[in-house]
Amino acid sequence: MKIDISIITPAYNPGELLLETYDSLAKQTFQNFEWIIVDDNSDNDNKKLIQGIEKIASFPVRIMRNEINLRQAKSKNIGLNVAEGKYIKFLDADDLLDKKHLENQYYLIESKNSKNIAVFSLTINFVGSIENSSINDSYKSVPLDNIRQLERFLVYPFFHHCGVLFRKDAVEHINGFDENLLTDEDGDFILRLMLNGVLFFPEERSAYYYRKHDFNVRVSANDSDEKWLARMKVCLKIEKKLNGKYAQLKEPLAQRLDVIGLSCLDYSEDLSQEFFMNAERIYPNYAIPGNMLPKIIRTLFGNKGYYRIKKLLGKR
Repeated sequence: MKIDISIITPAYNPGELLLETYDSLAKQTFQNFEWIIVDDNSDNDNKKLIQGIEKIASFPVRIMRNEINLRQAKSKNIGLNVAEGKYIKFLDADDLLDKKHLENQYYLIESKNSKNIAVFSLTINFVGSIENSSINDSYKSVPLDNIRQLERFLVYPFFHHCGVLFRKDAVEHINGFDENLLTDEDGDFILRLMLNGVLFFPEERSAYYYRKHDFNVRVSANDSDEKWLARMKVCLKIEKKLNGKYAQLKEPLAQRLDVIGLSCLDYSEDLSQEFFMNAERIYPNYAIPGNMLPKIIRTLFGNKGYYRIKKLLGKR
């Protein structure tokens, strides 16, 4: 039988949370999909757990095993290269989908009948159980316009890439994920799709549940110079494409660099300064993201002072 959807999950020592992800897939009302698990060199116990899923699954499961840890971008591309579905979904090894997620997304994207459409569901962040959750509904103010979606996503991402159903041909057209990125490969991936004209259409009846915790279950790396430099590399890659109709995106790109620079302050003042310098170079005197209060605080106390105050207030 022809596969409609390929779900690709990189997994590095996912533990039993992967069983919860499996359970959310087993309960899907739409079952014409395959699950490709890319085991990114997990330890023996986790390797056995992953292999056990293949034995109990009520739907097709394929397991790819990396003999060394290749991290998320390469692992996703490995899954993509063997995927048989017309549509692709990337799903983290500890996250969940509501039971009609695939059904609602599949029939919506089929109805659009366009190579330049992807569909996304709202992201619900949760800790522990889905009862302890918060909804990211910022997508509601984003119009169905390619340029304006790019403007917003550069500064304030309004969906998670795991909440999206992509056309496989659109993903292959941009050659999947950039394997040179240690992190932020997902943001780079979405932005390149947008720059290639893909419009992201909301499917508002379903949700993607993003688990927030400190456990070592994701393929992503810990804080390092390479991590922050990868985020800068994504911005500089985008800068090279900002001409013609995309020239108006220079200020949002500067604002993206500004937001990352503030986040980097806690790790390295020198690296954060590089983000601010690039932001000013790309769009001098760019408007500081956010409302008037951040602008006033940053004028009075500088970037470092603002970051410390924001962090302090966030803990209360």
